Parts: sequence; structure tokens; C-alpha cells
Amino acid sequence: MKENMVKMKEIKKSFIFYFIIILILILIQLCSCSKVEEIEYDDGFHSLNPGNKLAIVRNPEADDYKKHFEKISQLPDLESLDELNYNCSCFDLSELDLTDKYESISKIDFDDFTIWPSEKKLPENFDIEKIKELGKDPGINIRKVHEMGITGKNIGIAIIDQTLLVDHKEYKDNLVHYEEIHMPKDLTAQMHGPMVSSIAVGKNVGVAPDANLYYFATGHIEIVDEGFKQDLSWFADAIDRIIEINKLLDKDKKIRVVSFSQGINSGLKNYKLAFSAIKRANEENIEVIYISDYNNHPCKGFFRDPFLDPNDTNSFVIDNRKDTYGYDIYVPNGWRTVASQFDVDKYQYKYSCGASGIPPYVAGLYALCLEVNPELSLRTFYELLDKTSKKTISNNDKTYKVANPVELIKYLQDNIS
Repeated sequence: MKENMVKMKEIKKSFIFYFIIILILILIQLCSCSKVEEIEYDDGFHSLNPGNKLAIVRNPEADDYKKHFEKISQLPDLESLDELNYNCSCFDLSELDLTDKYESISKIDFDDFTIWPSEKKLPENFDIEKIKELGKDPGINIRKVHEMGITGKNIGIAIIDQTLLVDHKEYKDNLVHYEEIHMPKDLTAQMHGPMVSSIAVGKNVGVAPDANLYYFATGHIEIVDEGFKQDLSWFADAIDRIIEINKLLDKDKKIRVVSFSQGINSGLKNYKLAFSAIKRANEENIEVIYISDYNNHPCKGFFRDPFLDPNDTNSFVIDNRKDTYGYDIYVPNGWRTVASQFDVDKYQYKYSCGASGIPPYVAGLYALCLEVNPELSLRTFYELLDKTSKKTISNNDKTYKVANPVELIKYLQDNIS
């Protein structure tokens, strides 16, 4: 009996010993799987997940709005500026008398940190909160498409852009993967990434609010003696990384489109590498939308008065300084409310998102269409976008084509083979 008890105790001790060893090995394995390998280069900093697992490999800190805070005594003459807008984000405007400056302040960017004058020093009925709320609407009846149940579910959108405030409430729940290629170490979140991400997949402001977001923060700047120049080799690296990540995904949750808010042309270093990478992506059924000519995407952006309905095409005007028309198809790109880089629940308000706002908008619209017809190519999408577009007469009495998402989705639904 005593011998049996001794044996039982030994067995119990052995079991506990081996259990502890196995537990330690499991913990080591888990730690190694979640570890992010950081590789420093002379040209920048890469933060990748070498185990090819979906992950948020770094959480960049919010940009410090106090560094940008400025009190100004007067607005510039906006008509004399080359830019379409003037950025008053983080500005203190409280001492300005803007009662007769409606045209000027209708063309400025601002954010939740902008300090405005009292109501008495603003134009009559200039309601800042109304501007913010109207700006959240993606416009041209995108929300009616959402009400039809089409929100981009399970469609993967990849974005290549600057560092991202990954926890912003507009896209935090959409973000599946985040990593960095050729980015300075410990760089804070930048303005551009939150803007394009929220345009594409923002819960409140986005075109495809249920699409999955795969984000690749990538620098495209090479330091040279005379300053810097753009280098597209890291864009090519990001495309190849997207292809690699896509192989990890289930068949019905693949990345289908990449949004890149930058031009690709022969004047940029390593542009051939970029086009070769795009070709490899296309072979893997991944489309790439970037700022370029009609063959890449035929869409342009137009603007509206900040207090007019973003779903009424008559609310919009074409900017006369960069007037183009004909085969172009227009989508909203003015007075948009988008995510801020300064805080996870703050916003910026853009009179113009510039050319950068078009690729994520179009990528989101394409994602909505892919939810209806997963076999839809980008070229066919553009053909149908043109076919279903709405004609409108703008401020210079010329007829323009405006994207018509409701008719586009209905056409797809009615013509599924």
C-alpha cells in the first residue's frame, strides 16, 4: 500500500513537472509568434511581422496638436493663394472678426482643435457644427446604398500611405493588419493616413464602412544632396507584401483593391519597379488605384458649399482653376469630415482633400460593387460607373458626369449571371 502511495506521489510530481515544462514551452511559442521583428536600415526603418501573421505591428503615437497650435491675427487673401484651401487646423482664430468673410472661411480646413471667434464675429448663420455633420456624409447617396445592405462586408481594401493613428474610432474595428516599410523609427501618426482610411472605410464617414482594412505605412522619400526626391521602390515592396499577406486570407476575405494616393509616372525613380509590382498584384486578382491618368481611374473630385446637401448633385461646383471635363466622372471631394491624427475621437474638416481623396473614395465604391459581384474587374467597374452616371450642369454651364452609386448597385444586382 505504502509503495503504491509512493509511486502515486512520484507520478504526480512527474506530471506537475512535465506540465510546467509544457506550459513554459507554450508561452515561449506564443511570445515568439507575437514578436515583431524590427530591422533598421540606413535608409529608414522597417517594422514587419516575420511570422506572416496578421498583426498591428506598431501603434504610432498621436501627433501632438500643441506643436501645431498657432494664434493668428488675420486670414490671408485666399484668392491670391495657389492652393485650393488654407489650413487652420489647431489655429486660434478667436480674435478675428469674420462677419464679412464667408467666402474665405468657406474655403479653409479646420479641425476639432480650431478655436473660433464668438458667434457675433462669424457670418450670420455660419453654423460650425452643421458643417461638421454634413461633412460626415460621403455624399451622392452612398448612405442609401448602405441602407440596401451593401457596406463592403468581407472585402479587403489595402492602403499604402503615411503612418496611421491605428486606434481612431472611425476605422479601428476595420483594421486587420498594420505594418511599416521604410518609415522613420517612432514617427507619430500623420494627417494623411487617417484621412484616406476614413474616406474608404470610416464607420461614420466612409464609403465602405464594413470593408476590412490592411494598412501599409510606407515612405517614398530618398534624401539626396539637393533635398529629397520620391522613390517608388518601397511602394513596390509594399505591393509585394500585400500579395504575401493576401495568401494568408480566406478565399472570401481577400484583399481586392489597393488605394495609393500618389502619382506613378516616368518622372519618378523606380517607376518601372512600381508598374511591375502592380502587374504582379493584378495577376493575383488585386487591383491598384493611384493618382494618374484616365486609364487608371477616370474619376475627379468636385466641391460644394459647406451648408448644401451632399446628396444633391446641384450642391457641387467644379473648381475653375483646374477645370477638366468630358469623360471624367466626378465624386465628392470637398467639405469632407475625416479622422484626425491628433486624437482617436477627433476630426478634421477638409474644404478639399486634394487628389489624395479620390483613390480611397473610388476604392470604397469598388468594394461596395465587389460585395454584389465578386468577379467584377476594375475596368468593367469603370465602364458601369460611366454607364450609370448622372448628368449635371455645374457652375460653368458645362455638363458633367457624376457617379450614381444607387443606380450602379441596382444595375449590378439586376445583372448578376
